Amino acid sequence: MTNIIFRAFLTAIDIKDTACVIFLKTMRLHLLLFYMENLKTYSGESLEGNFYAIGLNYKKADAEIRGHFSISDTAKEKILVQAKAEHIPSLAVISTCNRTELYGFAQHPYQLIKLLCEHTNGTVEEFEKVAYIYKNHDEFVSAMTKEYLEMSTNQTKI
Repeated sequence: MTNIIFRAFLTAIDIKDTACVIFLKTMRLHLLLFYMENLKTYSGESLEGNFYAIGLNYKKADAEIRGHFSISDTAKEKILVQAKAEHIPSLAVISTCNRTELYGFAQHPYQLIKLLCEHTNGTVEEFEKVAYIYKNHDEFVSAMTKEYLEMSTNQTKI
């Protein structure tokens, strides 16, 4: 049930209003943290490996490159099926016009990068030039907090 709500929330909205974007980014951060901290309880599976957040966004990748990594709904399903077959116990996939991100538990981030590249028109080489990779809770929280603060600062300048 939580996984369904989580997935619906992450794929639901593309809003241009800055205040709404800040709110949604804050909610995304809180949901992802909740998801990370409580996943073992819900899944009942062993979560071997580390939590990784990999992706690219508008800050380092232009629209053309982001388009190479755009993930259709069909591709999302294929990624999730392949992840399960490759013993990745948990994975969340986000693809919007501004970002593509995979969040999951893996032995190495390359497992997630490989999944992304196999189901999009992007290459590992392209990804490495514009991507970010966060490992485990503290690094991810630090990056999301920085992003939130930047959004908040930009909002007050408007």
